[in-house]
Amino acid sequence: MRGILVVFRKEFLDTVRDRRTLVAMVLVPLVLFPLLMVGGGWLAKTQMEEAAQETLTVTVLGDERQAPAASFRQRLASAPNVEVGPDVPVDTAQARIKAGELDAAIVFAPSFQQRVDAKKAGAVDLIYESDDDSEVMLDRLRPLIDRYEQQLLRARFEALGLSTEATKAVAVSEVNLASEKAQVAQQIGGLLPYMFLIFCFTGAMYPTLDMGAGEKERGTLETLLTAPVSRYQFLVGKTLTATLAGLFAALVAILSIMGSVWFIEDIPDTILDAAMNILSPSVVAVLLSLLVPLTVFFAAAQLSLSFYAKSFKEAQSTVSPLLIAVIFPAFLGLLPGFSLNTTTALVPVLNVALATKDALAGTLGMGHLALVYASLLTLAAASLAACLFVLRSERVLFRT
Repeated sequence: MRGILVVFRKEFLDTVRDRRTLVAMVLVPLVLFPLLMVGGGWLAKTQMEEAAQETLTVTVLGDERQAPAASFRQRLASAPNVEVGPDVPVDTAQARIKAGELDAAIVFAPSFQQRVDAKKAGAVDLIYESDDDSEVMLDRLRPLIDRYEQQLLRARFEALGLSTEATKAVAVSEVNLASEKAQVAQQIGGLLPYMFLIFCFTGAMYPTLDMGAGEKERGTLETLLTAPVSRYQFLVGKTLTATLAGLFAALVAILSIMGSVWFIEDIPDTILDAAMNILSPSVVAVLLSLLVPLTVFFAAAQLSLSFYAKSFKEAQSTVSPLLIAVIFPAFLGLLPGFSLNTTTALVPVLNVALATKDALAGTLGMGHLALVYASLLTLAAASLAACLFVLRSERVLFRT
């Protein structure tokens, strides 16, 4: 035990003195989440508001001998921040839309009035060119067309002596029995473990690269291996340091998210309270207990590759692609159709993502949780055994 503590103390001090590790563990999660949640939300809101206030230039085309086009042109002219464009042929309107001189064209078919009089649907073409702002523009134009349609429907029903209510035979009222906590968990339950897993991996990566390949390059690894410490104690001390680094990065990410939530505008108090209740101490404890054996696996696997590599650069190029193997199963946890069951509870990384989602929603079953723990502990033990094999084989450790 004393040997483990000696190695741990030495590696811990080296880690906290390494600026790259501190940036990965502390600075990145502290800055990333406020930027994404607060800065990104503010930027998106600002752009949406600016796009909604921009003046749209829209032309209305149709047979002037028919009333619909002229009537809708007047309605469009009275809409805020909308300028009615000139009456031009359809081909000319399309060319001007592509050139950016017009935002859209609303074309009434020649048979529009005849079909409306025959109690049928009249054809209207909404011509535009899709870009980053086109959805905002459509959100402004579609209600104008919908209100015009409602006007025609009211006139049609009045002519028949009916009320527009006659079109509604069923009034549906949705009652969602899920708690606000469960609803919020469904929205963020997949994203949170996705981010935590990445930080656990990257937080442990920089210390492991330095503990193995870095010490090889500095020529200190041979000296450390001659110390009166067994290879097992040597491995446990280094793995413990890397595991704490990964968990600390994940913990900083959790605190950063909780702090960022308070600065997001336009969040109802009920949703804010539910979001904060999700990250209760018990849920955080379950989350960290899931991340501990998984981070041990990350650390041991990274250490194995770092010890095997001939140089720091080779170790970095070998370990970094492993992040893809972490991201892919974590991404599957974001997709609908994946839930925690007997099979998914045994799949590394995916099981942590799904178990975290259920824990946030308050629906995590003890049976599935036990399977997840068994899978993670087995994986951690196997990775430690593989790393110990590398450490005990000098032919592998100091290959040329």
